[in-house]
Amino acid sequence: MDDTSVFVGKLKESVYDKLKLSKEGFSNEYSSSLIEAFYLSKTKKQSLRSNVLLQLIEEYNCDAIALFSSISFSLEVNEIEKYFLIGWVWGEDLLAIDKSNGEIVILAYWDYNLITFYCALNGNKFLDAFLIHGISPLDRHFEDREEQRTHNINKAKEAANIAGGDRYLKFWMALYPTENGKSDEPNKEVFLN
Repeated sequence: MDDTSVFVGKLKESVYDKLKLSKEGFSNEYSSSLIEAFYLSKTKKQSLRSNVLLQLIEEYNCDAIALFSSISFSLEVNEIEKYFLIGWVWGEDLLAIDKSNGEIVILAYWDYNLITFYCALNGNKFLDAFLIHGISPLDRHFEDREEQRTHNINKAKEAANIAGGDRYLKFWMALYPTENGKSDEPNKEVFLN
């Protein structure tokens, strides 16, 4: 991802067809709001930052991403000693950029010095991986749970590879359901099986 406009364009391309969503049991109102969430609105700010994730948060309103992802972005960049805080995962753990090396990590909500997951080598790789596996599976066509689990695992592996390799696999595996339609606990070793 070279700049924010590339990510925003690719996100628009991935929008789900409204008719398909209504056939899958989503209400017209929810389907409409979900589709609109894929079209990030531009803010009046022009970011001077070099990190694409920081630019994204400053130049676009990303709050609607939470409608289709376990990842959500904050409305503004917050800064602490070692990290830029840019959002949340699962609604509580902090999505952050390590100031020393640009790596994207998850910090425990109860301790900002505790890294619970490594997500991507840098902001560009994170956004590329997000387009592969950051969007929650909206299609409910999986009648077989094992088929859904296998699909999610394959997408997670592809995202981890794009994010920078095996170091990031646990995070991408933890994002979406792998067993019985429920997310497993993020730190269980089952994600590497």
